[in-house]
Amino acid sequence: MCLPIFLRDHPIGEVWSFIQGDIYDLQPASAITSNQLIKVVQPQIVLVTDSLIRNLQRVPTDIYKVSPRQFEEIIADLLSSMGYDVELTKQTRDGGKDILAYMNTDLGRFLCLVGAKRHRHDRPVGIALVRNLYGTLKDHEATSAMLVTTSYFSDDAKEFQERHKFHFALRDYADVVAWIQKYKIK
Repeated sequence: MCLPIFLRDHPIGEVWSFIQGDIYDLQPASAITSNQLIKVVQPQIVLVTDSLIRNLQRVPTDIYKVSPRQFEEIIADLLSSMGYDVELTKQTRDGGKDILAYMNTDLGRFLCLVGAKRHRHDRPVGIALVRNLYGTLKDHEATSAMLVTTSYFSDDAKEFQERHKFHFALRDYADVVAWIQKYKIK
């Protein structure tokens, strides 16, 4: 394992324990400060995301190889690059909203609830998932909601969305690929 110079003087168990902990609630006696750790770890995380998106720009169909959580993270990064402030929700019991996407404008702060569904290319997203997210939108009184998939939407899902087009959007594989192609690597 290749460690940065300031970490090499510490036993690997201490470094691992430190990394697994809450880096914002560090004990003052720790030999490694949270700022040092953030400077070392954060750029590597950004490089992983950029590397994945760079690969998807070359081979968009590799989107089907990522895990559902990675798909959520990719969508969050793409929305962030479009100017949204994004927040990933917890992985379970999220009510169908995987990402909270905030947009600040001169008119105010808007919230879009985003559901990200990584499906096979031949498995359409049906009306049930669309209605579920729409119900979450109404329950949370957000500005809008958007369901994003690696697949496509059934006809009844598209009809439902059309009735609620000013509050609800559907984005399919072609939209995701277009976002990936527009993404600027950091």
